[in-house]
Amino acid sequence: KIRFDSAPCSPSAIMFRIMFACFITSFVAQLAFAAKVETWSSDVHSFSSGVDADNATSCDAPSLVQRMPLFATDSVQAVQPRVCGDTTELETWEFMTLAGDTYLDSNGMGDRVPEEMLAKYGWSRGPQVRALCATTRLDYDMARVYFKGCKDGRCDHCAVSFSGVNSLFDSMDILISSPMAFCGMTKVHGGYVREMRALYSDPEWATVMAELSSEHCCQVHSTGWALGGVLASLFAFCANLDAEGNEDKPYFDIASSNVILEAFGSARMSEEPLYNGVPGTCFAGARFEITDADASARPLSPQAQMSAIQLLSQTMELMGRENQARRTYQTFQRLRMFWLFRMVSAWEALMKDALEDVEPFLSQSS
Repeated sequence: KIRFDSAPCSPSAIMFRIMFACFITSFVAQLAFAAKVETWSSDVHSFSSGVDADNATSCDAPSLVQRMPLFATDSVQAVQPRVCGDTTELETWEFMTLAGDTYLDSNGMGDRVPEEMLAKYGWSRGPQVRALCATTRLDYDMARVYFKGCKDGRCDHCAVSFSGVNSLFDSMDILISSPMAFCGMTKVHGGYVREMRALYSDPEWATVMAELSSEHCCQVHSTGWALGGVLASLFAFCANLDAEGNEDKPYFDIASSNVILEAFGSARMSEEPLYNGVPGTCFAGARFEITDADASARPLSPQAQMSAIQLLSQTMELMGRENQARRTYQTFQRLRMFWLFRMVSAWEALMKDALEDVEPFLSQSS
């Protein structure tokens, strides 16, 4: 038994109980999130139509992974560089693990994917970049390099993984969506551009790029989920770009020019299509999304749909739309009540009305 010396309703007792409840809630959430990393593969479905998830590419086409050529030297006296070994396509789960590791580690609390999960696929951690969020300057974004199949200073596979949204401050950054120029494109989501520029402006960025050079890596992969998938896409686009003359490109010049993209749940990032090297060319790799548009995908659960409505109400409030935010939150409360009392028909009708009500907001804010 725990005895509190202060009165049950004193300010100190109330504050202690609130702090204790927050600690327990946070601890349970961390455990649940760590477990989720292990079980997420069943929920991942290909974003490309008609292509198997494990072999999908950004375009609806066969695999576009380009094999690296053998390396040779001009002189027999020179030290022979290591010829690339295993350059086969990797499993989707490998990149989900790397993306999850970066996401967990980005909160600065030392959380990571267990070492045995990385070792299962033969990956090891490399250098990282941690940069303050571009707008609020109140939280950190992160990018980390990973290696696989290394010998004699050269690796069969290297990957750079970007962290996703890890706080309310991050969310506020990416709500700034006015188009900006990036790496030759003129209409890229401004919040995402600021996030990427904050990362490459950090002094450690050059160290990360050096690890991804063609002298060190046979194949380079770019990955991340959610915001991390957006940054991974922008990275692959600018690194592979076959053009000069813009302010962003020099920060990506020492990376491989054949970055393979593996993005999970990334949002739309540009009003113009990104491309691989030259316009109209697809990225090697795949983009994956959790969706109910495919016949093979499970529909979103009622709980997930209600959570989305609640999140929309919070987003509306952040964007200064108090009346619409209040109305949407009231709808969320009614949906929860209908679901609690198993009023299925009423729940379905109200959800349909709710989706129609928020559609203009989504269209205007996309």
